[in-house]
Amino acid sequence: MNPNCSEYNKVDEASTSTSVSMLLPKCNGHSLQESNDSSPSMFIDERFRIISTLGKGNYGTVVLAEEKETKRRCAIKIIKKRELMLSSLGFKQVFNEKSILQTAQFPFIVDFYGSFKSNSNLFLMLEFVQGGDLFTHLRKMNRFSEDVAKFFAIQIVLAFEYLHQLDIIYRDLKPENILLDQHGYCKLADFGMSKQLNNQRTYTICGTWEYIAPEIIKNQGYGTSIDWWMLGILLYDLCNGRTPFKAASLNELQQAILKGKYRMCQKFSAPLKSLIRQLLKTDCRKRIGCRGGDAREIKAHAWFNNINQRAVLQRRITSPFLPTIKDCDDMNNFDFYEETAISESSEIELENIFHDF
Repeated sequence: MNPNCSEYNKVDEASTSTSVSMLLPKCNGHSLQESNDSSPSMFIDERFRIISTLGKGNYGTVVLAEEKETKRRCAIKIIKKRELMLSSLGFKQVFNEKSILQTAQFPFIVDFYGSFKSNSNLFLMLEFVQGGDLFTHLRKMNRFSEDVAKFFAIQIVLAFEYLHQLDIIYRDLKPENILLDQHGYCKLADFGMSKQLNNQRTYTICGTWEYIAPEIIKNQGYGTSIDWWMLGILLYDLCNGRTPFKAASLNELQQAILKGKYRMCQKFSAPLKSLIRQLLKTDCRKRIGCRGGDAREIKAHAWFNNINQRAVLQRRITSPFLPTIKDCDDMNNFDFYEETAISESSEIELENIFHDF
């Protein structure tokens, strides 16, 4: 959600491109500088002008784009077909992400507007969350107070509770994947690693190593338990400015995780220490949230006693941390990237694989 921008609704995949444009947030009250670059490479599908690059990942790029005719804005995730095919998860990754984004509609999950494709690329149209990610703010602050971390954490717990009820695991929790809107509320983003379990265990080794749960390393199959482990890592990270498991090599890091070997920060309050210890149980059967109560156990923990969870869910509480946003054009909450040019082949690539996208 952007300052001085109109509200928007979710898009139905069956909607036409014209109706999709009507649902994108429009920037009001601020003149936008038109690009002098008429090169097609700086446009997407001839409808969208790329304003800036928001982030880059292994398989694609996220840009802020503006629909040329309406001046309405959204974030567009650009995924190169051929690079996606080189990943260990393969083409299934982008189909999973699209399917989950279509299904998941929750206050603390980024909104999905629709998708389209070109000869060489796949495109996901997403809500532009202007406050940037928690990693950027954590880097500036060094660490957050427990009150601020608690406000963020309960939103993640509520989002995970919702996803787990849909039998979806997130699998890639980290500050980089948590965005802040103009009101200081969280939006969980990047569902590329997420998966619909369908009442089964999964075995894929994926995620960020410092956040990965022991059961992933053991390769014996896992379910929603890994999300609660990652929550424990996140709490430690937000309140201390570093993750609990550190090592000189990947093998040593894996061994530390498997043994649950870390030093608790003595500055943490007793309730926070208690919650982190229960979340970082190496035996997932003993981990809080995995003993039959799922999120209910975690929400009932003493650390969350002094926060009105219903009011947070209804967004009625003033956030203890507000990102600085001057106007619709303020990009100071994002790192600078070189302008992204969209390369396209003259022929349709891998249509037999992506024809249903």
